[in-house]
Amino acid sequence: MIHTLQMYVPMAIDDVERMKARFHISGDDVESVFHGKYPFAHFNLINQQAKGRYYLSMHIDIVKILGRSDIDESDFTAVERQINSMIFKIFMDWRAIQNAFLVRIDYRYDIQITDPNQRKLLFHLYGKLAQQHGHLKKHTGKLKSDGTYEAYETSVYHSSKSSGTLVYDKEAHLADIGLEVMPYEESVLRFEVKLSKAHLDYKMNPKKCLNTRDRQLKEYFKRSVFHEYMYRMLKPIYFQGDFVKLTEAKKRIERSTLTPYQKDKLIDLLKKINYSKATVSSPVKKGNVSKPTFKKYLRLLEELSIHPITIPKNIKGSPKSIPNPLSLLFDEIEKSHPIR
Repeated sequence: MIHTLQMYVPMAIDDVERMKARFHISGDDVESVFHGKYPFAHFNLINQQAKGRYYLSMHIDIVKILGRSDIDESDFTAVERQINSMIFKIFMDWRAIQNAFLVRIDYRYDIQITDPNQRKLLFHLYGKLAQQHGHLKKHTGKLKSDGTYEAYETSVYHSSKSSGTLVYDKEAHLADIGLEVMPYEESVLRFEVKLSKAHLDYKMNPKKCLNTRDRQLKEYFKRSVFHEYMYRMLKPIYFQGDFVKLTEAKKRIERSTLTPYQKDKLIDLLKKINYSKATVSSPVKKGNVSKPTFKKYLRLLEELSIHPITIPKNIKGSPKSIPNPLSLLFDEIEKSHPIR
């Protein structure tokens, strides 16, 4: 479900001055004052003085609000109460709550994989994901504060200006930045879907979006909306099916009821994808197969529970197969919603 979110509260210059005077804020340093009072949030004062606008930005961690990692739609009331209480205590004006709006949502799905070698192997395999899917471009590494990417072997991004996906080793990430690993973060592989202000603005604009959605937390806290974004953004990039070695994939294909022609084409596709320097999208980029045919072959592989990226035979000690970490999530979504 939702992990973190960001909200803006619009402010006039008089609001800013009153807030600074009331809380004895020096300059624009709202973080040092408010984070101590509300440790589940981080704060920033955005100054658009040329436009006569100010915003109090609040980056809120839902896990810290609730004190647990299992979050569901039924938690919305408790979360909303905490956020509204915080906003009111800062502004002492109920209109601030009414004027607050979302500018970012981060959804997450955690799966525990206790074997560190298996997690490492999965990142090796995810390195062969498509370099680009739609507007989302792949970055193998971690995002730095200046917006650039640093090479890092346990995270893979696909991102654009309006949205993005991410998979990373949560425990390794925390160790890297020197933070304590909580029990619910141990051995966790985390998948995230990030929705930025540009996407949220698009979704609320009836002139651009057919199926609009209000830019309010209540709408994005719905489990059906979480399912929609996780399925539509993760599945086309990470795919369904088990990770298996090519020999096992061949066995599954040969045992199937596909025609000999289809069997040969699927095996040939897997070989082309799994050349050392190739990615999932290589067969299409090199003109070996058309996009419609490629999508058809991917559907056939999914029906056989075969991921298009196979486990290399030259990795010492690698298993014959690894269950897809996203299978349980995708199965849950497909059973509960007709999302296609």
